[in-house]
Amino acid sequence: MSKIRWVNGWSYGVEMICTLDANALISWIHPSTDELTIARFGLLFETISKSRGKLIIPTPSLAEAFVHTQDETSEWVEIMSRKSSFVVAPFDSKAALECALIDRLALSQGSKRTGTVATESWQKIKVDRQIAAIARVHQSDLLVTNDQNLRAICKFVGIKTSLISELELPATALQGKLDLSPPKT
Repeated sequence: MSKIRWVNGWSYGVEMICTLDANALISWIHPSTDELTIARFGLLFETISKSRGKLIIPTPSLAEAFVHTQDETSEWVEIMSRKSSFVVAPFDSKAALECALIDRLALSQGSKRTGTVATESWQKIKVDRQIAAIARVHQSDLLVTNDQNLRAICKFVGIKTSLISELELPATALQGKLDLSPPKT
């Protein structure tokens, strides 16, 4: 019997499609990001790659990442674009139709703001719905975000989400580091 390895609720051998929003993308590539966060994203990408899945980066997320980490984002996209599991996904006509369906669903339930955080600006709601629509078009199994409004929209339309801190840590990251430097005298 073969051993199935589960990571973030996903088993290797089953294609995983994951979408990152801007704050997740920025957290992964920003130079000041802590080692545990980088390890979490590393394991997530390893899981996606080994399952022959896809890592979806919606263009609205990429645009925001460029604002906050331009040089790092450019270099990261150049490196990642060489990987077959990496997809920069535009807000195209399919995503526009999906976004309209999300808007119609909200309106049918009483308000254009249904399924969102009540205090968010309408512009932010529209962009977050575009990201959710891109994730749906690409049949994402998981959307990684720390954004509460985007999480609410995803819940409203049935997309599983994860906070960055909820991503599994690889066993190697859980091991403590020993200080092997000589004692100071």
